[in-house]
Amino acid sequence: MIVLGVDTATDHAVVGATADGEVVREVSVDPGPDGRPRHSELLLVEIERSVDAAGGWPRIDRIAVGIGPGSFTGLRIGIATARALAQAQDLPLAPVGSLAALARGISEGPAQDGTSAACVRCPPRRGLRGALPGRRRALGAVRRGAGRAGRASPGAGSNPLAAGDGALRFAAELEAAGATVAPPEDPVHRVAARHVCAVGEAAVEAPADQIEPLYLRPPDAKRWRERNRGVPGGDPGEVRLRRLGYGDLPSVISIERRSFPTPWSLAMFVLELSKPSGICLAAEDADGLAGYLVCARYDDVWHLMNVAVHPDRRRRGIATELIESSSRRRDRAPVSPWRSESRTPRRSRCTAASASARPGAAAATTTTTARTP
Repeated sequence: MIVLGVDTATDHAVVGATADGEVVREVSVDPGPDGRPRHSELLLVEIERSVDAAGGWPRIDRIAVGIGPGSFTGLRIGIATARALAQAQDLPLAPVGSLAALARGISEGPAQDGTSAACVRCPPRRGLRGALPGRRRALGAVRRGAGRAGRASPGAGSNPLAAGDGALRFAAELEAAGATVAPPEDPVHRVAARHVCAVGEAAVEAPADQIEPLYLRPPDAKRWRERNRGVPGGDPGEVRLRRLGYGDLPSVISIERRSFPTPWSLAMFVLELSKPSGICLAAEDADGLAGYLVCARYDDVWHLMNVAVHPDRRRRGIATELIESSSRRRDRAPVSPWRSESRTPRRSRCTAASASARPGAAAATTTTTARTP
């Protein structure tokens, strides 16, 4: 069986192909000079190279994709890419736990007392997770207490071998709990494409639309939105949406200039506010203006012109609330097709196209353009 393996759970995406267990090609997509992952830039390129090395798409029997746990954005890129390729090439898709692939690599080396353990990196202050080869067990979690040393929860057996960048980060805590951490230069700390392929070859296939990422925690934006909606146990803070007014413009200009390399001028905002058919919304919290949205109507098409959030209030779901609110207001209007132009702070220029319309109305082309500093 020829298996194409992909895993984007960590900053180092891996791609490779194996034929009957033998490596045909294997590569790791390391972060760029700025330390940022390059999944979106090089993933498809490396996939095509691996497929070519295996003899082309007709020779591929299965796609194995890592489902985490791992980073939110990285997993979404990898799984979405694998889904699309599986559907386009009519190939079966097998979900692979990234911990299982990491544990497979550990199990191929010498183990201590017959037991190995794998750890994977988690965001700061979120602990780490582990897995044992051949068993659905957890090494436990390392938790950092406020103002005191971390604590490791045992449960992986006698003197387990720990690996992964999470193991390196919490090496002292793991060793104090009785684990042995592999040396930092040991390649066992990274997921390898050949191990993704090996686990995927034996894994149970699943429909593409049923393969979901395994996150260790909800996205920050979702947690902030729940907080703002008054979920029990959440913060009492609240973001209120209202009409954007001329009195908001000093704060708007301040946010605009901190968000975009080519900010709108004061005159442009005044012009949009003066249009009776437009939708201009403000998001306000206890500290003042948190964000704003400008949506204009030209003929029978809506245009999402501008949306921005104060840098200190981002990742709280404020922009989502603004866009959803504007969508509800557009749906009550006599026209429904709309066109959007949004500028995303601190990203590169990009374009995308899709279709969107109110149910029962004719579909209209929606073009999104991102411009950032």
